[in-house]
Amino acid sequence: MIDSLKVNEIIERMVAFCLVKGVQPDELITAIFESEYDSIETIKKSNDIHMIITYKENVDNEVNIIRMKYIYKENKQLQRIEQKINSAAYKVQWDRTEKLESIINELLEAIGADKKILSDIKEKIPAEFQSIVYLKLKLVC
Repeated sequence: MIDSLKVNEIIERMVAFCLVKGVQPDELITAIFESEYDSIETIKKSNDIHMIITYKENVDNEVNIIRMKYIYKENKQLQRIEQKINSAAYKVQWDRTEKLESIINELLEAIGADKKILSDIKEKIPAEFQSIVYLKLKLVC
């Protein structure tokens, strides 16, 4: 039996997640006024904007150079955050697609392959995300 309260809670969480844009570039730019921050770079790659913020972090009397890369779509929606410590490779800290897929998987566990519920879900999702979310739901079901 499907727990409709749980399904509604997951859907509400998914819709809220889709609507939240994440930390905004202008919020990040103000970090340059803090003493530990060294630089902020902005790079446009196709339809993505990369903001790379560099700062120093003192851990156990060792200074590490930290680079945080924030990747946005042109609508200013944060897509991904990556971190690089000293000369190591960037590591993903947060990814919008992975998070959305996690919520979708949680929803699928709750509803199974019920076509009526899938249709109801599609109606509740913001228009700009319907094609992405519904396609994933259909593929899994």
